[in-house]
Amino acid sequence: MAFGLGSLIGTALGVTASGVSSLLSKNASNEGDRILAGQQGKIQDWRDQRYNEDMTQRADAQRILNMTMDRWSKRNKSIEGMRKTGMLSDEDAAQMRRERAEEYANLAGQIAANGEARKDQIDNQYMTMDKDLAMQRYANKKNQAVNIGNAGQQLAQASIGAGVAYDEGKQSDKYLDLLGKAIG
Repeated sequence: MAFGLGSLIGTALGVTASGVSSLLSKNASNEGDRILAGQQGKIQDWRDQRYNEDMTQRADAQRILNMTMDRWSKRNKSIEGMRKTGMLSDEDAAQMRRERAEEYANLAGQIAANGEARKDQIDNQYMTMDKDLAMQRYANKKNQAVNIGNAGQQLAQASIGAGVAYDEGKQSDKYLDLLGKAIG
């Protein structure tokens, strides 16, 4: 008689433990999903901010522009001085200004090319971070599935224990009622 009661108590505890384990696993998985969703939003914000920034306003581009403007300012003074003293004709001065405009166009093209390369780098970093988050989400779901599978095994084992107690026929109705109360 004690064996039947012990089987039923063990079954009830097994079923309860299985249910609690499954709920805890689901709650942990949901919390993990919320954390990963928050990280995804932060990564997207980072990408959008970096991708859409004005490349000419970056410190490195500003340094190049300032150095070039200083050089042009000195050159303009030199050109104007040579033109006033007659060492440089108006045509030569105009040619030097055209060269300066061409240099500016080349510089602007270089900054734009650097900006495009930076955007490619930002996209690559974003895709890597996004892939890492996807792998974390996959691992989270895989762990949840394993935990649910384990809970199912515990439930199956508890059910077998209930079947053994029932087969013994020793006050089975009384013990099955106890099992129902323990589960419900």
